Amino acid sequence: MVGLVENLKHVTTQHFKNAGDLIYLLGDTKDEFGGSELQKLMYGRIFGKAPVLNLEVEAGYQAQILTAIKNGLVASAHDVAEGGVAVALAESVIGSKGLGAEVTLEGNAVSALFSESQSRFILSVKPENQIDFESLTDAVLIGKVVEAPALKIDVNGENVINQDAEGLKKAWKGAIPCLLN
Repeated sequence: MVGLVENLKHVTTQHFKNAGDLIYLLGDTKDEFGGSELQKLMYGRIFGKAPVLNLEVEAGYQAQILTAIKNGLVASAHDVAEGGVAVALAESVIGSKGLGAEVTLEGNAVSALFSESQSRFILSVKPENQIDFESLTDAVLIGKVVEAPALKIDVNGENVINQDAEGLKKAWKGAIPCLLN
């Protein structure tokens, strides 16, 4: 992606910044697995329809995020892409220098964690910016940044992921070499 950064204060990285920050998910999760990393892992091949991309929805969410960033409300922003929400959260924890996340999701666990539906974003926001952020976006509060360097995800009240940051980093770094063997 290419773009023009008009103000360096608006550069927003994907890693979590502060314990206590609120974690939001912007966008709808659907049962879409065609062409996904999960499909490739489970079936050894890619088939079916890729997730639907609605350019109007994408542009609308991008505008919401840009407005929130320009208003100084967003601490971190990460697109949900390969591997879904679980991977985006793991990447945000891995780069966060000792922080972690506790998240609660609802719905079908596999979809909630690994769907690669388009136009979704993980955003973190300081608690004092919660009201202003929520007034500008359609994002849903899903968790908080914590001091313990780990990722804990509950789906429908059941803990499904509880991994320390070092384990997440090993799995993430080992993914490409594993594919090459």
